[in-house]
Parts: sequence; C-alpha cells; structure tokens
Amino acid sequence: AKDAEGQLLSEARKATDQLREAEAAEGKAKVRCAQVESEAEAGKRRLGEARESLQACQAQCKKLQGELDGAFAEIRALSRVGVGMQVSDRPPHRVSRLVDGGGAHLTG
Repeated sequence: AKDAEGQLLSEARKATDQLREAEAAEGKAKVRCAQVESEAEAGKRRLGEARESLQACQAQCKKLQGELDGAFAEIRALSRVGVGMQVSDRPPHRVSRLVDGGGAHLTG
C-alpha cells in the first residue's frame, strides 16, 4: 500500500510541476500576445498616417499636374499668337519669355 501511495504522490508532484510549467508558459504567451497586439495597433496607426500622407501627395500631384497642363496650354496658345509677330509685338507675359527664347527685354 505504501508503494502505491508513494507512486501516487510522485505522479501528483509531476502533475503539479507540469501544471506550473503550463501556467508559466500561458503567462509568457499572454505577455507576448499583448506585445503583438500593441505592435499591430501601432502598425495600424502608421498605416493610417501613411495613407493620409499618400492622399495629400496625390492631391498635390493632381494640383501640380493641372497647373502644368495649364502652363503648356498657355505656351501653345502664345506660340500660335506669336507666329508672324515681332518679339516686341508679343504680349508681355511670363510664359512669352519662355516661348521667344528668354528675351530679357520683355517685362511682365
């Protein structure tokens, strides 16, 4: 009977040790899980900030593209108007300086 009792006590100690190890592992897993969740939240914030920055850049790019398109249209229009005119006859305009090769005598 003593052998059976000793064997049961030994098995109970092993089970208790295994339970403690499992609880410790669970605690470590919970800590790691909390770290991962925190990192995920930080990643979501950074992603949101990056999206906002991208949208701002796209809006700026669209604005600049519109300005560039307008400048090219103005250059084309001034080029058509300027055909057959003397440089001094051309309208004094910032773009007309580009069209006539940068004539420094033009003002505007």
